[in-house]
Amino acid sequence: MHQGQGGSNDNNERLLYSLSLPQHYRESMLKGTDELGRWASFIGTGNADSDLLGENPEDILRALTQEQYQGYKEAFNATLERIRYKGEIQAPAYINGLYEKELSPFFTQIDQIFHPSDAEKCKILMTLSGIAKPLGRGAPEQLFRPTSSFGSRHEGESYRGFAKAFERYISLPNHRSEAEVASIMRSILSGGSLQDEDLYFLPNLITAWFISEVSRNSLTLMTNLMLLDMIEHGDSLDSGYGSNWYCWRNALVHPLKDLNSPQNIKIPNLYGKRIYLDEFGGCHPMAHNGSVSQTKQKLGIPLTVVRQKEAHLLIHWLALKINNLPQEKKDQYRIENAIAREHSSSFPQQIGKSLKDLVAERTQKEKRRDKDLKNIRVNRKERPEVDVSGQEKEVAKLVQEIEVLNKEIMNKNPIKTEIIDALLRRRMSTLRLM
Repeated sequence: MHQGQGGSNDNNERLLYSLSLPQHYRESMLKGTDELGRWASFIGTGNADSDLLGENPEDILRALTQEQYQGYKEAFNATLERIRYKGEIQAPAYINGLYEKELSPFFTQIDQIFHPSDAEKCKILMTLSGIAKPLGRGAPEQLFRPTSSFGSRHEGESYRGFAKAFERYISLPNHRSEAEVASIMRSILSGGSLQDEDLYFLPNLITAWFISEVSRNSLTLMTNLMLLDMIEHGDSLDSGYGSNWYCWRNALVHPLKDLNSPQNIKIPNLYGKRIYLDEFGGCHPMAHNGSVSQTKQKLGIPLTVVRQKEAHLLIHWLALKINNLPQEKKDQYRIENAIAREHSSSFPQQIGKSLKDLVAERTQKEKRRDKDLKNIRVNRKERPEVDVSGQEKEVAKLVQEIEVLNKEIMNKNPIKTEIIDALLRRRMSTLRLM
């Protein structure tokens, strides 16, 4: 790079590949007289000494300004990341794809017939032949897929893999904020293009959230947009583990998730029941083990983890939107403050009743009132000696309770139809930030 051979992504990758070759092949590469593909099998077998490097690398580093050094370091790390991605993700995915199509049966027979070293050579030859066939037909399938591809060819990437990609991205010195990443995702959804190549994984996450997950659970379309709203607004909710529940990492995996090592720990779900970490996952409703099968279960109590996380997100999103309504609107519907509370054994009495529950309770009390009034009339007519004062007090109490319920129903019904339903309809009608 210092000699002007680097600069573009392709040139930087070619330089690093070249420095991994034995000296003779490396010098041929650095002179530009040979193609990397001819010597690819020797990568990693050489050392960094070469007359073509000119100055002593240590002398070069000492002469660099801090700004130059930082620029080279960033380019080096980014190049390593692209090479790692091609080596660990793209190339194995391509080769595995070949095995699955037609080579696996042959490879099994080769392992049984030949010596292991000869069998390996045969496999390499057959693999290269498989790659050459489409090249010869003039319609090649690239060995290295574009960097806009992410994860395995057939299954995409896991949420753990996406979280690791975000972790690497956040470590870059000029990374964008979490809110800006959410805004970029929304822009791509609206037809824009990805301008930041360091966010190469983002189109694939969009596909996972807005195509794959929505095909499994249609409600995910709305919760995806709500989650983007929360992140883009910078809304914060304590996860209980020292981090914001509504951040990119915690959207994909649980705050306690170790991205590099397996874990066998349990955490409480929203009912307080302890389940394994990966059975709860991140705050995205579908980001946990078993989410697909849970979407097929009938809605009931207790809610599945998918429905717990959907309800949790919906409650907090609505609370924020209602509290941000103009004051005159809140005064009109007699709203003082919207408080988001999920189920907890510590305050079950504080959980508000739904409109459906209020109507059912009112109906039940009206039936009891009518039954008691009938008994009072019968007793007064047929058994005047019976004391009905206790029943009359009970009826009076029921009448008061029914009046309270009527007021709650009158208050809740317009809030539901004219505020909550309206907010949800608007959220589904646009990709824009709400």
